[in-house]
Amino acid sequence: MRTRIHREPAVEVATSVEQASNDLLESFIGTREERERVAKSQKQRRKTGCGSKARRTELIAEIEKRIALQDWSNITPSLLVALYWSCHLKVYGITPAEIDSTSKWATAVKMAASFIKTQFDGDVQMTVRFMRWLWTREQTREQWRRQQQRSGMRITWYQQFGRYEYVSDWRADKVRRQG
Repeated sequence: MRTRIHREPAVEVATSVEQASNDLLESFIGTREERERVAKSQKQRRKTGCGSKARRTELIAEIEKRIALQDWSNITPSLLVALYWSCHLKVYGITPAEIDSTSKWATAVKMAASFIKTQFDGDVQMTVRFMRWLWTREQTREQWRRQQQRSGMRITWYQQFGRYEYVSDWRADKVRRQG
């Protein structure tokens, strides 16, 4: 008597292994439709974020108006980055290319928010006064460099919102001026 061995076709086995693999993958990262929906919403969010070129243009225009009016009420970290952009353009005559991308602008905004919190206890008005002092000093230095035909380093966004020694310089200068 012969015993028959039941074998599943190789195609069915491969399909079931592939399906199990897909099921496992979907349990971690979602179905293809879910992933596409999330990707689409993230793409839309990026287009409307503070770093989009149109939004940056709006912020820079707004900060220019505020500079003209000396209106420093309700300043946000995004507007501080726009203020940095404007000061950079006025002092050096060029736009800061290093924050021309969406991701770098957004990073600068996050860093500005942290800077306000850690260095000025959340006081945006004090941060604006600090930036005025820093850029007035830098403008004087840049004028001297041009007169003397010297080169020098610029203030980058990372230095503006991350170099705490500038804040110490500002505080020391305030103490010197007070007596």
